Amino acid sequence: MELLGEILSYHQSVSADTPRGAQVHHRTAYSSVSVLTIKLLQTILPPEKAGEHLPESTATAIFHLCLDTSLGSLLPSMHQAAVAYLEQVNSDSHDLYRRVSRAALWMESTCNFMKEAQAEGEKNWLELLELADQAINGLSLHQHLPVVKECVHICSRLWTFEDPSPLLQRESQKLLLKLLSHPLLPVRAETYQCTLRLAKDCLGIQNVARKEVAACGGLNFLIHHRVLYEITAFGLQDSAEKVNVAAKDILLFALKGRLMMTASTWDRFNEALHPVMPVLQVPRSP
Repeated sequence: MELLGEILSYHQSVSADTPRGAQVHHRTAYSSVSVLTIKLLQTILPPEKAGEHLPESTATAIFHLCLDTSLGSLLPSMHQAAVAYLEQVNSDSHDLYRRVSRAALWMESTCNFMKEAQAEGEKNWLELLELADQAINGLSLHQHLPVVKECVHICSRLWTFEDPSPLLQRESQKLLLKLLSHPLLPVRAETYQCTLRLAKDCLGIQNVARKEVAACGGLNFLIHHRVLYEITAFGLQDSAEKVNVAAKDILLFALKGRLMMTASTWDRFNEALHPVMPVLQVPRSP
């Protein structure tokens, strides 16, 4: 087993300067020896005993094998077995593997989300919301703020459909609340700024000239007591000026926007605002 670990390490640590033909040879050998090693382990050593008997060189090789996503996607059952052995052999390495895998998933989901969100044609909204959720999770790593803008616009759009899906509305609202309360200030500020721009676009006086009476429908996603509570209770009290000023302007635009709203939208806004009024009336800190 120790020798197999050393062989894996040798074929895995190939320099980028190695000729292409030699790289292919090393990769083929690495894949074959990886399969042999895992199958041999499964035959002679249960995972729960691996911590006591597996040599360090083999444990290190298994860790690198777990990080090999291309081989893992090609041989998923072997990859799962390698992860099971790694968990028993070295908990720190297993934890690192999980964090790296999670980060890779978030980055991949972010790329896929941006691609799908900006693509033309019909969309699978539920799948897009799942990608958006993963992309939001990854904001702590990449802080790619265009993700925020796309998420806010998707949340707005899903609440404008003539026959809206309660599931899509519920899931999109979760995303919006997640962004409004995000621990990173740049993300939180961008969310409030994007929401404010939408409010201005939907309730602005320019809609009179356009004769777009139903333009206020773009704010339907805000007309819910959970969202209004988040903005009122936390946005207005946020220590960052970029956030609390935007939160105040969002509420003011909505409160002053009666003439730009349809009667039903204004009624729903008042109904959603009613449970929030006690919070809104609390004196604010200077």
